[in-house]
Amino acid sequence: MQQWSEDAPTPASPAGFCDGCGATLAAGTRFCTSCGRPREGFCSWCNAPLPEDARFCPSCGRPAVRNRVYRRRAVAGKPIAGFGFRAGVFMVDSLIWSTVWGILNPILLNPAMRDLQDDLEALNRRAAGGEPVSASDFFEAVPTALWIYYFAFVAISLTLPYVWNSIGWSPAQRMIGLRIVDAEGRAPGWRRGLARTAASWFSGLALGLGYLAAAWHPEKRTWHDRMASTWVVDVRTDR
Repeated sequence: MQQWSEDAPTPASPAGFCDGCGATLAAGTRFCTSCGRPREGFCSWCNAPLPEDARFCPSCGRPAVRNRVYRRRAVAGKPIAGFGFRAGVFMVDSLIWSTVWGILNPILLNPAMRDLQDDLEALNRRAAGGEPVSASDFFEAVPTALWIYYFAFVAISLTLPYVWNSIGWSPAQRMIGLRIVDAEGRAPGWRRGLARTAASWFSGLALGLGYLAAAWHPEKRTWHDRMASTWVVDVRTDR
C-alpha cells in the first residue's frame, strides 16, 4: 500500500547535546537515550521547564534533579579531554615556544649582550683609572636594544596566552585537536579569556597544583578552568 509523504513519521528535531555522553538529544525527550542522563533545565519526571533556582518542579511538585549532580563528560557534543592528552599538548606548545625563542635569541639578544659587555668594560676601566662612576652610568650602559628585547618578551608572554584563551586554542591545540570552550561550546571570548589567563598565573604560582588539579577533577578541569567557567574538549572527531 502506498504511503503518502504526509503520513510518514517526521524525525524529531535535535534539541542539543547530552552533557554526559555527547549524544544528540531529540526534542521532547526527558533523558538522553544513550546514557540516561536528564536534560538540562527540564523536570526529569514530567518534562516541564524548570526555573533557574527551583528546588521542586512547579508542574508536578517533585524534586528538581539538575545536571550539576552528575559528572559532565561532554560539552556541546564534544568529549572533555583527559589530563594526559592535555599535558601532552601543553608540552608541544612549550616546545614550539622554546624553539621560537631559541631562534630569536641569537638574532636579537646576543648582539645586545655584546654591546652591554663592551660598555661595562669601559666603565670598569674608568673606575680603575680613578674616575667616579655613578649608578646612572651603569643604567645608561644598558643598550636600547636590550630594553626593547626584554619589554617585547614580557609583552608577548602576557599577550599570547590571553589571545589563545580568548579564541579557544593555542597553536598546538589547533593542530592536534583541543579547544577551550564555555558551557555552551563556544569560544571563551575576551572577558572569559582574560579571567582564565589571570587565573592561570595563580594556578602556576601555587607550585603548579592548579594545573595538576585536572588529573583528579571529575571533569578534568584546572583551577583556572573552574574560575573562568571553561572546559577543554577533544575535537579530533570533527576532522
